Amino acid sequence: MPKRCLRWIWRHRKLSLGLFLLGGLILLNLIAYMHAHAMTHFTPSGSRTPNPEDLSKWQKVRVVFCGVNIPRPVNETDPGRLELPFETRHLRTKDDVNLEGWYIPPPEPGAKGLVALFHGYSASKASLLREAHAFHDLGYATFLVDFRGSGGSDGNDTTIGVAEAADSPRLVAAMSEVQGQMSDLITLIAHPPEVLTHSNDQHRRLVRLLRRRDGPRAVRLMREHMEGTEHILVGLV
Repeated sequence: MPKRCLRWIWRHRKLSLGLFLLGGLILLNLIAYMHAHAMTHFTPSGSRTPNPEDLSKWQKVRVVFCGVNIPRPVNETDPGRLELPFETRHLRTKDDVNLEGWYIPPPEPGAKGLVALFHGYSASKASLLREAHAFHDLGYATFLVDFRGSGGSDGNDTTIGVAEAADSPRLVAAMSEVQGQMSDLITLIAHPPEVLTHSNDQHRRLVRLLRRRDGPRAVRLMREHMEGTEHILVGLV
């Protein structure tokens, strides 16, 4: 039987080579799919795949063919444990996904503005509490958000920026709502009205630039905004 197979392969060398290359291509695409699926779909439990140097040979083979294991990011702490006041806010996206955020009001008196903090890949908003605490000590309010698939938000998967970018209008609306509350607070502590008008105008221009994906002009506008008024900071960190 093996000899007959070898004879057939020898007689149909071009066809056999084509089938071999096609099989290799299918295998590579399957492996790529497994890796992409593993990196965009968090597991409900289990431990994270260790670093390559800490894996055995068989574990490395398994990772090569099946991808890594990434548990769903959770919030293991909250601002209250750092003695920070906070409000939990829930936002609904267009496809009815619930996003959870923490709003940490500024210390009174001396509120300066609002800083929005967004976590990175396979993390949650709790990973930004140290930065939020630092901004709070400087007199700023902060708004921390869990993207879909992380922390208190719905889902177990991430699109690494695609769906998250589609959620941005709802997040901008939520921050605009908070900024409106901040404007009232800033008015109470007697900042000049022209400062608030300038801030709102700059904010609207920044949103338009971000929606057009005009990064350089958006960065330049943010720099001018921060230099033009030291009373208000609307930052994307």
